[in-house]
Amino acid sequence: MKTFPVAAFVLALVQSALGCSTSDGTKILAWMNACDVVPGNSTAKCADRECHKALHYLEEEETAECYVQLGLGLSTDLDYYKLLDARSDDQALDGFVRLDHGGLVGQMPQSRVPQRAPSP
Repeated sequence: MKTFPVAAFVLALVQSALGCSTSDGTKILAWMNACDVVPGNSTAKCADRECHKALHYLEEEETAECYVQLGLGLSTDLDYYKLLDARSDDQALDGFVRLDHGGLVGQMPQSRVPQRAPSP
């Protein structure tokens, strides 16, 4: 019977829709605002604790799906925050490599340094 796969799909779709509420939309908008209110460039936004924390939520696929389900906009609206999150994580990794409890750490061996794709 082919009704089982269709029923399973519909059930999954309903559960997905039910998992996203207007309070989730409020959270998403608050996360976006946490970065939007920080003056300055991406470095300043990444350095801001609340913005950095919000970026980790904004880059999640579930967040984008909920954003669209609630009619807040297109999933591409969150691309800026995803890029900002990637930049923030790169900066944090760079700082982790150089700092250890406020002191300078020896150079990380080149073989252990994470490689990043070249900037366009």
